[in-house]
Amino acid sequence: MSDTGEGGTVTRVEELCFDQDGLRVVTARAGDHLDSRIAGVAELAVGDRLAGYLRTLHQRAAADGVSQVVVDLAQLEFMNAVCLRSFVAWIQALQELPRGKQYRVRFRPNHQLPWQRRSINALRCFAADLITVEAGG
Repeated sequence: MSDTGEGGTVTRVEELCFDQDGLRVVTARAGDHLDSRIAGVAELAVGDRLAGYLRTLHQRAAADGVSQVVVDLAQLEFMNAVCLRSFVAWIQALQELPRGKQYRVRFRPNHQLPWQRRSINALRCFAADLITVEAGG
């Protein structure tokens, strides 16, 4: 699926999209960045699938030389600790890239959900130079 938006062409990346056990992930390429929308509930049943998704997202971002990955969590109602650890592993893999190959990660959390305020800001602490958390509105 391709679309032309404000910033040019937006192309859905099918291998980075899935809907499983209440978790929906849609990823698109827009210019020099990847946009990932994660919605629903991330519990134990999708832990392995989410971990695999984040590994593939990282590999794709590094191989394509994107400048940024935007992760929209506005519709993510809950994430358990197993799934949160997958995000920590992703950030660690990003930090292991050579400086010139690293990309930035920008989280768009739902600031109305207390668990997101705490957890996403904690993720930022792992790599404050690479991770941005958008302010609540």
